Amino acid sequence: MDLFYLLKVFSARIRSPSFSIGEFLDYVGKFAAKKAVQEPEWKQWEDNAEGKFNAEILALTESGKCIVLASSKGGRIFVPAACRDLIAGAYKDIDALADSPFLNEQTLKLRMPGGFARTVLLNSDMGPFFDDQKGDGVDPGEIINLQFPHNCGNALMLASMLPRRLMEMALLKIRSYLHTRNNRDFVLNKLIGQLPGREKMLKDIVERVMIRPLDCVNEMERSADFPYLFWSYFCPLVKNDISKKNEILNDDVAALQAVCVVEICSGYYRARAAKKREVDAAFMNLEARLDKKPWRFTLDEIVGFKNDKGISLVDIYSPRKLEEYIQEAITESRDGLLPRWLVIQGATKGERWFVKKDRYVPVCIKMLQEAQQRVKAEISNNWSRLLKDYSKEPSMEKDADFEKCLEKQTKAVFPDLPAMLADPKLFLTYEEINRGQGTAHQLFRDGKLLPYSVLYGLDRRLLLSDVKLKLPFWYSVPILVAIIGFFKRLRARKRAARWEDADDEIPGTKKEGTEFQKSVTQIESSLVPPGKTLDGYLDELEERWVHLLDPDARENLVNDVHVLLRDNLRNTMRVYKLKRVSRDGLREIVEMMISRNAALRTLKEQKALQLYMELYMIKLLSTKRI
Repeated sequence: MDLFYLLKVFSARIRSPSFSIGEFLDYVGKFAAKKAVQEPEWKQWEDNAEGKFNAEILALTESGKCIVLASSKGGRIFVPAACRDLIAGAYKDIDALADSPFLNEQTLKLRMPGGFARTVLLNSDMGPFFDDQKGDGVDPGEIINLQFPHNCGNALMLASMLPRRLMEMALLKIRSYLHTRNNRDFVLNKLIGQLPGREKMLKDIVERVMIRPLDCVNEMERSADFPYLFWSYFCPLVKNDISKKNEILNDDVAALQAVCVVEICSGYYRARAAKKREVDAAFMNLEARLDKKPWRFTLDEIVGFKNDKGISLVDIYSPRKLEEYIQEAITESRDGLLPRWLVIQGATKGERWFVKKDRYVPVCIKMLQEAQQRVKAEISNNWSRLLKDYSKEPSMEKDADFEKCLEKQTKAVFPDLPAMLADPKLFLTYEEINRGQGTAHQLFRDGKLLPYSVLYGLDRRLLLSDVKLKLPFWYSVPILVAIIGFFKRLRARKRAARWEDADDEIPGTKKEGTEFQKSVTQIESSLVPPGKTLDGYLDELEERWVHLLDPDARENLVNDVHVLLRDNLRNTMRVYKLKRVSRDGLREIVEMMISRNAALRTLKEQKALQLYMELYMIKLLSTKRI
C-alpha cells in the first residue's frame, strides 16, 4: 500500500491534516501488524515502516501532496488534500452553522503552515471569483483565508465555495438574525420609513429571506432592481443596529459577516450587470456600424470604431471580447445557413474584409452600379479618342474582347469588385436570399456569374453607336473613315521615314544644332526661375491650371494638351524649317492654339496655362521628342 493512502487514512482518523511523523509511524506499525496476518503485502510496513516512509516521502513532497515541517519532536507532516476534505466536510450542513460566525482555523482546529492559505480581502479581492470562467490564478481546490472588514474576523473555505456557497451561508445567517429578538419587525419598520410607498415589496422580500433565502441569491445574481435597493438599505441598517450594542455576541458577529458578504456580492453583481449592458450596447453599436457605408471593413477599421460620444468601442468590450465576438460571428451557423458575418478576400494579398451576410449581395450590387458609370465613361472616352484618330481596337468589334475590356476596366476602377464576385460565398449568399425574399438584381444564372456586359447592362454595339453620335457625321461613314485613316497612316509612316533618313533637315541636328540649341537654352533659362528645374516648374504650373479632382480626368486633360502641343510644334518645324527659336514665336503658337480650342479657353488660370505650354514646347525641343 502506498504512503499517500496511509497519510490520508491517518489524517481522517485523527481529524487533522497535520501530525507528527513519529505518531504516524507508530500508527502505521500497529496497523500493518494487524493487516499482515491476512494481507502479506503489509509485511514490509510492519518490518520497516520508517524505511518505507523515508523512501517515498520525497516524491510526495516534490509533487505537493504533502509538506514536511520541522519541529522539536522530529518533524511534522501536513496533508493539503486532507485539509481540503476537512473544510469541505465542515461546511456540508450550512443550516447548522447559521447562528455562528463563519468557520476559521481556530474553530476548525486546523494547523496549517504559515502562508499556506491564500488571503483574500472581502472588500477588494473578490473580483476574480465572480468571473464566469474563473479567471487566471483561481484554483477551485485552493484554501482561502477570507478576511472580513471592520474587524469582523475571517473565514477558512475553499475557492470553489466563492461566491455562490458563501452567499447562501450569508443569507441563512441573515434569516437567523431576523428570527431572533423581533429583528424582522424592527427592520421592516425602519425600511418602510426609508422607502415610502414600497411597503408590499419590502414585506415580500423579507418574507423570501425568511422562507426561501436561497431564492434571494438568484435575484442578487440577476441584479434585479428592487432587491439591489433593498440590500443597499438593509445592510447599513443591520451594521448600525449591532454597533450600538454594548456586548457583541457570536450571533451578532455572524450577522455582521453576513451583511458584509451580501453588500459586497450585491455590489459586484450590480457592477457586472451594468458592465454587461454597456458591452451589449457597444456590440449593438458595432453591428449598426457594419450596416453603414461602405458596409465592408477590415479588422483594423473595426478595432477603430467609436460610439456617439467618441469613445473607442474596443475600450468598452476589450480586445479579447471583440476577438471572441468576431470568431462567433464568422463561424456559428444555424440550419445549414452561412454565418451572419462573412470574411471576403480583397484584391491585395492578405487583405481581408468583414461584411454582414445580409449586406454582401447589396454591397456587390452597389459596387456594380458605381463601377458601371466609371467603366462606361472610360471605355467611351477611349473609343472616342481612337475614332478621332481614325483608329480602332478589337473590343469595338468582338463581344469576347469587349468582355475582356470590361473586366480590365473594372479591375482598374474597383480592384476589389472582381475578387468579391469570384468568391464562392457570394453565390451561397445569393441563393439564401433568393430562397427567402429574393433579389431584384440578377447576378447568377445556372450557378454561374453573369458576364460583365450583362451585369453592367452594356451592349457593345449600342455603346459604340452612342460614341459615334457625339462625333461629326463623317466618323459614322465607314468608307470615308477607311480612306481618311489610310492616308493618315500613310502620312505618319512617311513622316517617320523623314525623321529617320533626313536628320540634316531637322533643326537641332548636326548641321544647325549649335545655334538652334543655344536659342532653346536661352529661352529656358529666361522662363524657369532660378533654383528650379524645368520639370519641377512644369509640375508647379500644372497644379495651378489643372483643377480637376478625378485623377483619370486630370491625366486625360494633361495628355491631350501634350499631344496638341507636340502636333502643332511638329507641323511648325516642318513648314518653316527654323534655325533658331524665339520667345515671341512660342507665345504666338500658344495663343493661336488656345484661341482655336474652346476647352482650353474655359480654363481659369490662363497665364499659368500659356507659360506651361511654352515651357513644354521648350522641353520637347531640348529633348528632340517632337
